[in-house]
Amino acid sequence: MSESGEGSWWKRTVVLGPLGAGLVAIFVAVVTPVGEKVREFVFPTAAFVQGVVKKNQRSVPMITVSLDAKTDTKTGPGGGFVFEKVSSGAHFINVLSDRSQLLTQEPFFIGPGDKEKQLPPIELEATPEVTKLLEVAGRPALNPAFVVEQRQPEYVVNLMHRAVPVPPAERRPGFESNAYAVTTWVEASQQTLEHIARVTYYLHPSFSPSVVTRDSRSDSFRLSFTAWGQFEIKAKVYFNDGTVKDLSRFLSF
Repeated sequence: MSESGEGSWWKRTVVLGPLGAGLVAIFVAVVTPVGEKVREFVFPTAAFVQGVVKKNQRSVPMITVSLDAKTDTKTGPGGGFVFEKVSSGAHFINVLSDRSQLLTQEPFFIGPGDKEKQLPPIELEATPEVTKLLEVAGRPALNPAFVVEQRQPEYVVNLMHRAVPVPPAERRPGFESNAYAVTTWVEASQQTLEHIARVTYYLHPSFSPSVVTRDSRSDSFRLSFTAWGQFEIKAKVYFNDGTVKDLSRFLSF
């Protein structure tokens, strides 16, 4: 190779090498999921979220609106509300009465890099959401498949649950709004657990399947799933002697 050829090769290496690396870096930052995560880490989403609360097509002023059950505000004279610096991921809006009764809950999603989110009007129903969710024995269950048993044994058994946030990057495709991993199980003494044959859980009807049975005594008949909103879960505990105990628990996040 001639001296001039070596010089040209050296210039190409010095110039094109960093240029190529820069183009690759730009491609990664703009196109790939890795770049999206990096951008979100360096420049986290801080979206401006606004909406309006209505009832019977009329604006509802001075009512409490809560973001993810953490940050509260009041609607203005026109029923509008605003939340600033909302991060990316799944969120929900709770509308509460003066007595902090849950009137309705509306989910929404903020995409990475979103700057503004206009929510659809939140229409309050005549029947508060909490009345539909927190049912008492003898009334129709949230899941229509649930029927209250007449014979309730004396065994002491409690329905428990735990809910932890799911990072957006770890959520299943198509279920990005399911922001919580929920685990529920029955709690009882070891002696009582030995008498349990199986436990059938009745989830919200939007789940498929919404009725699930567990027969593993070793993990206290544990059931795990993901969800975006709070609801009441019911369970039937079937004992070896043929008796059945009804349990319920409101899944709060």
